[in-house]
Amino acid sequence: MDLILEEVCISEGVALVGTIAVVYGGISAFNKEAKEKSLSEKGYSFGSVVAGSLIGFATLFVLIFYELFLKSRRWI
Repeated sequence: MDLILEEVCISEGVALVGTIAVVYGGISAFNKEAKEKSLSEKGYSFGSVVAGSLIGFATLFVLIFYELFLKSRRWI
């Protein structure tokens, strides 16, 4: 496999795991708060979870890829 493709795959995997952890933590916190307050409204919608996940994944991917791979090559 090409070296840059391997680096992209590693960055995607780490960003995906990080995004899933953040989304799970956020949803768990909202559910816990809703249970404590006896609310039926969870405080989030499906659209906001999807949008947050996509934005979070893209941001983490770019940051990880830049910090680990591009910065060390002195291209930028």
